[in-house]
Amino acid sequence: MKVLLTAYTPALMEPRLELPGRDNAAEYVVLAPIKGQHTVEIARPWSVDTRYSVEQSYNAMISKMMGELQVARVDWCRDELWPESVSPAAGATVPSLT
Repeated sequence: MKVLLTAYTPALMEPRLELPGRDNAAEYVVLAPIKGQHTVEIARPWSVDTRYSVEQSYNAMISKMMGELQVARVDWCRDELWPESVSPAAGATVPSLT
């Protein structure tokens, strides 16, 4: 969890990544075990009497953060990795993996 939070927190602050729900991210992560697509008990209605293990709660929170990081916008990184002089868009050849 600590490793993921170390990556997730700065990602939230980076506007170029356009992470969904970044304004309410902390709330969404905390509520992930009981609300949304990462709920622990998706098959039956949620109740305040339902008990969840710490592992189930962490798994839901981790799934929520990983799902958001997977849809982060990263196309802007191309310019950081390939400056304009050697950019594939500028006509430079990119080595083939085959």
